[in-house]
Amino acid sequence: MKERELKERGRARRWQLFGVSVLVLALAGLYVYGKQLYSESRSVLAFVDALQREDAARLAQSLREDRGGAPIDEARVRKLLDYLAENNLIDEAVAGLQRGYEGPMADGRLFAVVKDGKHFGVYDRYRIAVATSEADVMTNFKGTDIKLDGETVATADSDEFSVRLGPLLPGSYKLEAVYDGEYAHMRAEQTMLVRGDEGLQTIDLLLDGGLIQVDANYENASIYIDGKNTGAVTGSGERIGPVALDGSNRVLAELAFPWGMAGSAPMPIDSETIRVHIDPNTDAMKQAVMAAVSDFIRSWSEAYNKLDPSLVAHLSEDRRAELVRSIEEYKAHGLVYEAQERKLLFDTGSIYVQQDEDGAYTTAASLQRTYVSRYYGADELPPPMEAYTDTMTYRLVFSDGDWTVTDWYEEYHFNPAHTKEWSFPFSR
Repeated sequence: MKERELKERGRARRWQLFGVSVLVLALAGLYVYGKQLYSESRSVLAFVDALQREDAARLAQSLREDRGGAPIDEARVRKLLDYLAENNLIDEAVAGLQRGYEGPMADGRLFAVVKDGKHFGVYDRYRIAVATSEADVMTNFKGTDIKLDGETVATADSDEFSVRLGPLLPGSYKLEAVYDGEYAHMRAEQTMLVRGDEGLQTIDLLLDGGLIQVDANYENASIYIDGKNTGAVTGSGERIGPVALDGSNRVLAELAFPWGMAGSAPMPIDSETIRVHIDPNTDAMKQAVMAAVSDFIRSWSEAYNKLDPSLVAHLSEDRRAELVRSIEEYKAHGLVYEAQERKLLFDTGSIYVQQDEDGAYTTAASLQRTYVSRYYGADELPPPMEAYTDTMTYRLVFSDGDWTVTDWYEEYHFNPAHTKEWSFPFSR
């Protein structure tokens, strides 16, 4: 019985030893197979095949950045492939493939084989590191967006702003600085080529803009940029902006005068200091002056026709007193004066506002007056009307919200270059 049990135990032990041997052989085979499957050479061959086939999905599984070893997604891999294909660098990149590197690759290689952990905790895992570069991008206005290939990657928080971009794979990149402000849209761009061996690049995306100061021939005029009131006024020394300095924006100034608003011509902004000229001689102002003179002439004739000085309009008080004395003499001597206005021809170029030392606004208006009139005694038979044309200049001052005639004299140098005709009955 014991002999039989011993035989059974021996047979079981042999089977156990056989099983262990088979397992060891199997494990050894699997290890050898795995070592070949995950070997450096096989990993390199797989990478080279994917590179030559331009298979972005497969390459994304094995590629890592040389700065920190971060994975690379398919979109970035496609950009890398475009760069290699456009510059015929695939064969050169394969030929330069070597093992290992320390820090960023700066030896001209695009790729290097590196160990990156373990497969199943047993086999060395090999990845391919790609050379990268970084770029310091600078711009000069707070609020400017920095864009890389159309995507905003940073926003300036100061007027002297710099941001480091990267790691960047080899390829061509479009860098933009875009500023959308209250008064201006500014943009600068550069195309940056990354080859992988530049290290740190410096890119200036300085915008052609600045803070502007606007002066004028009048103080306290409101300043407008592209039709928008800036809230600043001339003479204050205030700086406005940022504004583009390439002439794409326009600035003007407006000031309220007693007879209405007057403004400067819009000027392109192409420097940080701009002076504009406000012309107070607006069409509305000239129209008001001509209306006042016309009213005065018509009412002057009517005052003599009716011997009533109260009928005269737009006349200063001292000259009104002279008119009263003259009409009283007409009455005392029984004189009659009759006149009918026919036409006034104004030299519009003569109407030019000035401001005296007391701040009063004055101007003058030259004109040719055509009319018919007669002068006779009250006890005489009225003679026929005779036609006359006088050339006169009238001086006016702006007072109590309107223009008032203060003086007049005969004009010997009437300029017909710029004229406006007013006919009677009086019309404006």
